[in-house]
Formats: sequence, C-alpha cells, structure tokens
Amino acid sequence: MASRALCRAAAVVVGLTGCGTSETFLEFQGEGCERLEFFADADGDGFGDLSHGIEACEAPPGYVAPRAEGSDCDDRAPGVHPLAVEICGGADEDCDGLVDDADPDLSVEGTLTVYADLDGDGFGDPAAQGHACVLPLDASLSGADCDDADDGVHPDATEICDGQERDEDCDGLVDDEDPDLDPATLLDWAPDSDGDGYGDETGGVLTTCAAPGTAWSTRLGDCDDADDTAWPGATERCDGRDTDCDGDASDAGMATFLGASGGHQDLSAALSAGGPGDPVHYELGQDGVLQICTATWDLLLAIDGVDVELRGHGEVVLDAGGAGTVVSATNSTLSLSGLTLTGGSATEGAGLYLEDTDFDLQGVGIDGGSATRGGGVAVVGASEGSLVDLRITGAEASGDGGGLWLDTGVVVDAAGLDVRLSGAENGGGIALAPGAALGLADVHLEGNGATAWGGGLYVDGAQLQGVGLVFLGNTAATGGGAAMVDTVVRLEGGMWSQNAAESGGGVALSLSGAGDEVELVEVDFTGNEPDDLVDLVNDTSHELGSGASVGCTAEGCE
Repeated sequence: MASRALCRAAAVVVGLTGCGTSETFLEFQGEGCERLEFFADADGDGFGDLSHGIEACEAPPGYVAPRAEGSDCDDRAPGVHPLAVEICGGADEDCDGLVDDADPDLSVEGTLTVYADLDGDGFGDPAAQGHACVLPLDASLSGADCDDADDGVHPDATEICDGQERDEDCDGLVDDEDPDLDPATLLDWAPDSDGDGYGDETGGVLTTCAAPGTAWSTRLGDCDDADDTAWPGATERCDGRDTDCDGDASDAGMATFLGASGGHQDLSAALSAGGPGDPVHYELGQDGVLQICTATWDLLLAIDGVDVELRGHGEVVLDAGGAGTVVSATNSTLSLSGLTLTGGSATEGAGLYLEDTDFDLQGVGIDGGSATRGGGVAVVGASEGSLVDLRITGAEASGDGGGLWLDTGVVVDAAGLDVRLSGAENGGGIALAPGAALGLADVHLEGNGATAWGGGLYVDGAQLQGVGLVFLGNTAATGGGAAMVDTVVRLEGGMWSQNAAESGGGVALSLSGAGDEVELVEVDFTGNEPDDLVDLVNDTSHELGSGASVGCTAEGCE
C-alpha cells in the first residue's frame, strides 16, 4: 500500500489506486501551506487549461501554474499555446483569438506570396506584395502587372495601337516597337499639309501605329491639302471649289461673302429673295469677296464706298428685270469676273455703272439693257480700270454708247472687248465723251448701229489708241464703222469690213482743231459702203484697201 505521504504528493484528482482508500487528493492538502491555483497541462506545452484547475500548495504532476503570457486554448495540441508561432492551417496557434490571415502575427513561412490586383485582370502589382494563407479576392499570385489601374494592361493582353502609348502586354515595348503588336490595329496615315485634320492619301499612305510626323492624319479623304477650309464634311461654300470633298464643285444656287477681316457669310437666301421682274435690292457695305455660283439671280447689287471682289462660278446670271442697274459701284474698288448681267434699265449704265471707282473686269458678259447713255456699261467720274474679255450683246442707248460709254476724265484699257448688235444715237458699240481716254487691243465690234454718228465707235474730243480692232457690219448715218470728231486717235492693224453709212462707210472724220489727228496703220479696208474713209471737214472721200496706212489732221489725209 502506498504511504500517505506518497499519495499526498501524487498529481491526481480522484482516488488513487494503492492508497488504500478512495479519498481524493483534495483531501490531502496538507496543513499550514499556502494554497495556490494550478491548471491542467495535458499536452505538456507548459500552458494550462483554465477550464481544469485545482488549488494546492504545489503543482501536482500534469498541472502548471498560470503564466503571464496567457493560457492554453487547446490542451490537446502541444503546438498550440500563447508563445507558439501562428502559421497557416486553420488553428489559432498563438491563442490570441485570431486564425491564419486574420492574425497580424501570422508567420510568412508557409504562406502564399500575393500581389494586389486592384483592376481585377488576374495580375498583381509587383510593388504591392503581401502574404496570405488563402488568396484574397483582390489579389493575384502573379506580380507581373505593369499597370494595376488598367484591366486592359497585363502580360496576357494583346499589344494594340490605341493612341495612348500603353504597353498592353507588359513586355517593356510599346506600339511600333513591339513585334507582338496586333497588325489589325495599325493605322493608315496620310500627309496633312494644311493642318485641317484630314490627310491626302494621294501624297502617300504609311501604315504605322504612331504618327510618322506632326503633319499626318488618320482621317483621310482631303481633296485639297493646300487649303485648310476644304475637307470631308466641311461646310460647302460658293467658291468654285469642292469644299466638302464630295466630288461636286458646282455649288449651284449658293452665294458666300468672305469679309476682309475673315469669316464666311452665307448670302444665298438674301440674294435669292427676289423673283422674275421683282429683283431683290442688295447693298454691299463692307470690304471683302462675294462669290456667286450657278443660278439666275433676280438681283440689283449696289456697292458703295468699299473694296469688293465679285466672282461668279459656273453659269451665273444677274437679272435686274428692268428695275434698274444690275451692278453699280460708287466710290469703290471693284473686281468683277465670271458673271452675266442682264435685264438692266437706267439713265446711265443699265448693266454696269461705275462712278469714281477703280475697277478690273474679266470675263463679264452683258446681255441686253437700255439706258440714255451706256446701255451696257457706263463709266463716269474719276474712274479708272481695265476691261478684259468683256462681252456686250444687244444693249441700247437713246443717247451715246449703246454698248459702252466713257464719260469725261475716265481712263480705261480694254483687251478682248466684244460688242455686238448694240445701238445708240452716237456710238452704237462704244462712245467716248470729250476728255476720256481708251486703250484697245483685240477688240471686235460687229453688227452695231447708230442713228447718227459711229455705228461701231464714236470718239468726240477723246483720246484713243488701239491694236487689232475689227469693225464688221456696223451701220450709221455717218461713219458706219467709226466716227471721230476733234480727237487724237492711233489705230494699228485690224480690219474694217462690210460697214455702211450714208457718209463714211468705214470711218468718218471731222477734225477741226490744230491738235486733232487720226492715224491708221496697216489696216485692212474691204467692202465698206459707200467708201472706206470720208474727211468731212475737207470734203474728201478715200478708198484705202488692204494694209492701208493713213494720217489725217484738220488739213486733210495723206
């Protein structure tokens, strides 16, 4: 039988075999000792289970005193206690109430190395590394993402051209540098020399990702790469050009005004507001360029005190409908081209009236018109300019200048002037008032008539020089081809043919002043009735024939 002392020292709670009694150890606490609390340490890890404790003077076997580090949270596992290292496995090894990834004291040994994957593309940011037992939802086992803010950028992405110079596949190469670039995303670039944002592929197309240079565009179809106002989708204007690049440059029915200070104004509605016989009256009051495109415009256009260029594109007709002068310019500078003026009716200048205006006319036609002076064109005041390829047909004046009348002081040069089938009292084709000056080259006067003087041309006290004039089939009472009174004229070359008059079928002269002189050099005279030249002052008639040269003064002709 065990001694009582041995039983007293035994670390059992219930009765001990061999003690000879069923008494518990609690009954053998001894007398006079300090009773302490001890806790069962079944796994022997040095930490007791607080749910199994006793009081004794000293720790019985299998029991330990409480420790400052804490108590055992699993007395069946020797590796679980407050001083244990937290590891992955689903247990609270260090008994702090936190398990695995929830425990900040988790050892990195045995964990997964993870990387933040904020964009959710399956690849993490190498600069945002961590450790975990279980892969978090916002993390990845790969740290190969080169832009974790863009889910289109990661090692499995396809390198594409996107204009952002991104390294989509994270291989360190961008766009054209990357041999893995998707060729389907390459761009076609064409030169954009005018900087309007559209390229002209006729200048060569380069297929790359990045622009070959600063003056290139991926928007193609520019039809005029020297004009930054012409590109696909631009506003079509009347300018004789295909501004919107649709292949049609006619711009019919449009009128556009470009002010001298810039900016286009669409005048199509304003200038087309009239109707046949009821034209709209429109005044241009600012400097600029007015361009009018193919149409018949019922219009009276006034230009006053400004510098204007008026251009017609296509078949452009301005019709005054008998309501006034078609185009008038006063105290202005006018450039006029590509228009036909018709239906004018005025005291002076039914088709075109120019007063105190510098002018340049090219390719203008005047059909019909009636006035007292200048049935087609009247130029008055301190006006000076040029007429190139002006065509006047069927204009009438009750006084002077059926086709063209130049008033005193006017200075004009004309080339390619063509006046036909026009009539007046004096100068059925052209009439010059005293003091006017006219230079002519390659002028054709045909089928004009005057009831008095100069069927084709009437010059009274003016100055005239010309080369290559043709007078054909003109008629008058005096001077069927031309009548020249107290004037200075030199005409070289040309032809006077089939003109007729009661006196001076070709030309009639009345020179009475000391300085008056008419010189005709190498002119062909043929078929004029009743004669080629008559000197009314000296009452002489002359047949000149082909290649004739003659000089006449108040004293006569030689």
